[in-house]
Amino acid sequence: MRRSLFFILVLGFMALPVFAKAAPADPLKVGVSPNGENSISLAEFWIPFLKQLEIESGIPLRFATAPDLLEFNQRLAAGEYDLVLTDQYVFTIFRQKHKLSYLAELTTSLEAAEMVLVANTDIKEIGQIEGGLLAVKQDEKAGNIKALDKHLSANGVTAVRDNLLSYQKILQSLAENLHVAGLVPVSELNKMDKPLSILWRHANNNSYIMTFPQSTSIGTVEKLAETLEGFNAKTEIPANASKVHVKSVSDLEQARE
Repeated sequence: MRRSLFFILVLGFMALPVFAKAAPADPLKVGVSPNGENSISLAEFWIPFLKQLEIESGIPLRFATAPDLLEFNQRLAAGEYDLVLTDQYVFTIFRQKHKLSYLAELTTSLEAAEMVLVANTDIKEIGQIEGGLLAVKQDEKAGNIKALDKHLSANGVTAVRDNLLSYQKILQSLAENLHVAGLVPVSELNKMDKPLSILWRHANNNSYIMTFPQSTSIGTVEKLAETLEGFNAKTEIPANASKVHVKSVSDLEQARE
């Protein structure tokens, strides 16, 4: 099933270093921080966006990541990446440490990755899982867990969270009545033979920061910013391409001062 990617960007420049404007001969290596996700899922999500950005800008781009955040940090320190994509938390940690300059903020949404809290159909309301055992994937994104905890707390519900190895295991446990509810992506529901009650939905939007180290050409940065801003002017986006909305762009000349 083809998945659509949606991006909302906030572009800006802060203390941009001045470098030669020569276009890079080799592809720029775009390092995407792992954030608990494997390289395959990251590549599936980001490569279509990077491919479209490459086509529109004329700047060759190559997806790259690392097996874990520690290794990503080491590779970044070694100068392996020309552009860096991280979540807000990692950006806060790495920005000063690696002298990264802000380029754009991307809010991504993937409809197929919408998360739902589901239970067997005899459970109709969130309050019915009070005191029960709640199944979540052991490496579930922190943002999804935080959103779930906030929702439960707002409804005065306390449940014991139990970590399972996979979404398939969660669905199996629900079928066997081992857990009162489970957190899974919407896309997993078609794997169930019987219907489930949806107690809560979470849009699973994530915010990422695109940055660049001091070694990256300012000419390249300018071209990428111009291209990202131009995405909004297009009335038609090619198939499999990312849809991009630019909320604002800072004045480059003022940022250089």
